[in-house]
Amino acid sequence: GQVAGLVGTVNDQGSVYDSTATGDVYGEGNYVGGLVGRFAGGTIADCQAFGQVYGFASNVGGLAGRVGGGGVVERSRAEGDVAGLGARVGGLVGDHHNGGEIYESHATGTVFGSENYVGGLVGHFGDGTIEKSTAGGDVTGDREAVGGLAGRIEGGSITGSSSEGDVNGFRSVGGLVGRLERARVVESSAHGSVEGDHRVGGLVGEMNGESEIQESHATGSVLGHGYDNWSAGQAAGLVGTVNGGSIYESWAEGDVNGSIESTGGLVGRFAGEVIQGSWAEGDVTGDDRVGGLVGKTRDDEAVRIEGSWAEGDVTGIDQVGGLVGYLRYQSEIDGSRAEGDVTGEEAVGGLVGETESGEEGWIEACHATGQVTGGRRVGGLIGYLRGNTEVHMSYATGDVTAAAADDEEDIGGLVGRVRQDSEVHNCFATGEVYAPDHDRVGGLVGYARGDGIYDSYATGDVTGDEKVGGLIGEYHSGDAERCYSAGRVTGNDDVGALVGDDDGIEDSYWDTTVNDGIEFDVDAGEGLTTGEFANSENFPEWDFVDSADAGDRDDPWYMPDSDELADLTGDTNNPRPRLWFELLDE
Repeated sequence: GQVAGLVGTVNDQGSVYDSTATGDVYGEGNYVGGLVGRFAGGTIADCQAFGQVYGFASNVGGLAGRVGGGGVVERSRAEGDVAGLGARVGGLVGDHHNGGEIYESHATGTVFGSENYVGGLVGHFGDGTIEKSTAGGDVTGDREAVGGLAGRIEGGSITGSSSEGDVNGFRSVGGLVGRLERARVVESSAHGSVEGDHRVGGLVGEMNGESEIQESHATGSVLGHGYDNWSAGQAAGLVGTVNGGSIYESWAEGDVNGSIESTGGLVGRFAGEVIQGSWAEGDVTGDDRVGGLVGKTRDDEAVRIEGSWAEGDVTGIDQVGGLVGYLRYQSEIDGSRAEGDVTGEEAVGGLVGETESGEEGWIEACHATGQVTGGRRVGGLIGYLRGNTEVHMSYATGDVTAAAADDEEDIGGLVGRVRQDSEVHNCFATGEVYAPDHDRVGGLVGYARGDGIYDSYATGDVTGDEKVGGLIGEYHSGDAERCYSAGRVTGNDDVGALVGDDDGIEDSYWDTTVNDGIEFDVDAGEGLTTGEFANSENFPEWDFVDSADAGDRDDPWYMPDSDELADLTGDTNNPRPRLWFELLDE
């Protein structure tokens, strides 16, 4: 049956205008609403309902239980708590399907549903538009697809709408939308804490199909618990998991805590296409695959992260990064950065914890500034670089500190470990590397067994145990050319000012003034005094340019004058070769 405060059923494109219902409504049938139980087409306009609505079955709404046939709800509101023991429960409409619109309408009050599809405004919404509408009140669902504004959106769009209140559910839980399928969210926001077990996001819990989020944001903490077989489950400040689509110019602000796999400040697991001009601010804590922006990217297709950043400390166990925890399959990061300390155990990096592209991947024009601490495969920019990934025009400035681990090795100022045809060129690291009990420790790279390291440098002091170098700890294979180190190097066995284990580095240099009085086990490269570093003629095989504007990938080096050096370092001391991209505006 249909039960409502004003009309049980409206058929045949009928409409309701300028009407009000007051009083609590209780119903045992499938369609229960504060104003209308079941509404088939037509328009509900300038109406309102005041009172609690309680349904023992499905399709329960503060204004209407179900709206179908392309019906329109505009300039209407519901005030009062709503609860349903079946599916599709909403603060304004329980189920709105087959097109139509919700426009300039609002719901205030708590919403509870014991089955799927629970939302602060609408439980389930299909193939229509929600515009300039709001929901205010806590939302709780025992099952799937629970959202502060909408439980599930299938097709259509949400524009200029918002929700305010805490959201709690089991699976696919979002501050604005629980599950978004083939739909767009534009200029919309969610404000409140979000908590769930699997696929939990500050704005959207789960995003599927060719969906898109533009110029939208979420503020509030996010907590993901994990649950039995869903322990792999994805929590993030904006979207828990993305299984298709893109995110543009959107952001999340708030701490994220996921005692589960794939936790991110913006996205937990990103299996979409593009993240562009987006950012996350807040501390992120998780287990494995934890990132300040993205926990993990997809396994089978390339993704691109462009012009995005993360600000906040990141803490996890394995594959932990200031921007991305685990970057996979031909993926690219361009013009992005991470600002915050990063702590983990294995594969820990200031920007990316681990890369595994399989085929060609790129990290270009990126940087990380936070301190990095980890036990194994730890780097100021990338912990573990493998799978044919190229790193270009990127840098790290934070200190790198080693913690106790079962296998204490591979610690670097830029990259902890390089393997499998990966390459580093036109990069630098300036932080101190401190790993007194670890092997394979380097100012730039701890262990190098990739395709090559070119035109790069490290300036921080380096401390390690065995196979310790100012530039590379152990250089196993690949080319290493036109590099330098300018930090003080100390260790116990196989220690070199440039490399700790030499397999043929060429046209590279180290600072004898800084390392005065130290006897090295490994004699690699050529030593220059600090003063000699200021003369480009002492680097005869290097390609220098006269101005930053003339620089390109073939001519990477630049010798700054005193004014340019002051811009770079804050003083005019210790002039030495720089990479021309350092003078470019960010």
